Amino acid sequence: MNRPQAPGPRPQKGSGHTSSESSGLRPGACGLGPAVTVTRLRARYADTDRMGVVYYANYLVWFEVARTEWLRATGWSYREMEHDGVALPVIEAHCEYRQPAQYDDEVDVAAHATLVTPVRVRFDYEVTRAADGRLAAVGYTVHAAVGADGRPRRLPARVVEMLPLGGAPDAPRGRRGAR
Repeated sequence: MNRPQAPGPRPQKGSGHTSSESSGLRPGACGLGPAVTVTRLRARYADTDRMGVVYYANYLVWFEVARTEWLRATGWSYREMEHDGVALPVIEAHCEYRQPAQYDDEVDVAAHATLVTPVRVRFDYEVTRAADGRLAAVGYTVHAAVGADGRPRRLPARVVEMLPLGGAPDAPRGRRGAR
């Protein structure tokens, strides 16, 4: 995969708190497909372990930030989605760690979504260190659309229309793909 590039000026170095800057949807960025967002974050001291390396579980938090920014860039926020009676709980998560990110590193988190089934969506992520472009981690999350009653429901048409069908070759396909 190609390294994602966050367009525009780099965020100002600040107090060490996580900063988020989303570049919006970019066609074909980082080879993940038709619509990718890249969100710039900074590793806070609270994100790291005693050795100054970002704690492994925090990559999943970064995935959530990137996923939220991806949805916002499409014109629909999580708040609006939940107001419309749809929630997207995580039903599967996977992360592979390649190079460590450390305290005060800026990282770019690229996010891309694909439709798995009418009820499931998969988000793929790449985390790269902004300073040297090294790939820190890759991963994905799979989400099921549920209604306010907690029961599965189809994704809204406006979401389905903007998602390509498929995903990575090993994308979970639910019961239909397992037959």
